[in-house]
Amino acid sequence: MNKIAKNDDCIELIPAGIEKNDALTAFGKLMDFARETEITRRERAKARAARDVMIHEITNRYDFYRELLTKTFAERDKIIEKNFEIIDKGIKENDYSLINMGLKAVTEIVKESPFAKIDDITNRDERRNMLESGELSVI
Repeated sequence: MNKIAKNDDCIELIPAGIEKNDALTAFGKLMDFARETEITRRERAKARAARDVMIHEITNRYDFYRELLTKTFAERDKIIEKNFEIIDKGIKENDYSLINMGLKAVTEIVKESPFAKIDDITNRDERRNMLESGELSVI
């Protein structure tokens, strides 16, 4: 138990019928409770701060990936549309090389997954985070 200075003036404040040692013990327990309450308050504040950081990171990633996908699909749409224009021109002009070129280009675009970019970016971000945190080292 903590050392408490025994000051006769303070001891005189203890109501009659309560033992001095009991009062000091109760006061010590009250101080322990106050310390534990403060520790708990600090831990909860740290947890809230960590939660806020995580929410911020998740929100930033969501915004980034949403913009990336929106732009990627818009770009793919334009490219596919241009290639169909080439195919249409080839059909009108009866030019099999234009038709073939347009179909090959459309096939190449369609077979590539826009999600592969996301995987690459996500893997790079995870490796960077691991390097920064020390979980991964560069040899």
